[in-house]
Amino acid sequence: MGHIRGWLVRTEEKSSLFGKIIIGAFVLANVLDGVLTYFGVMRWGLEAEANPIIAGVISLMGVVVGLTVVKLVAVELGTLFYWNGFHNLLVILTIYFMFAVGSWTYLFLTL
Repeated sequence: MGHIRGWLVRTEEKSSLFGKIIIGAFVLANVLDGVLTYFGVMRWGLEAEANPIIAGVISLMGVVVGLTVVKLVAVELGTLFYWNGFHNLLVILTIYFMFAVGSWTYLFLTL
């Protein structure tokens, strides 16, 4: 387990340029995903959201409040990862969110 943690944690200072760039990209990816999810759910309904956890939160709280809560939690967790030096993990999560943005973009351009 220490081997995995060693890879996920960068040994650089928290204020490194890499860390600042990746936390900015992570926040931007989450904002874009939230906005596109909002428009996707408003256009095609809740069925358009592939993540059952997010769909459940939206169904309980409504689209605006649900997405706001989910994205604030995601950004907060990302910030905790950043402050604890898990910069490589943030890279992986940012790539995941960028795939979500790409999927939404594809749907909007083709349907």
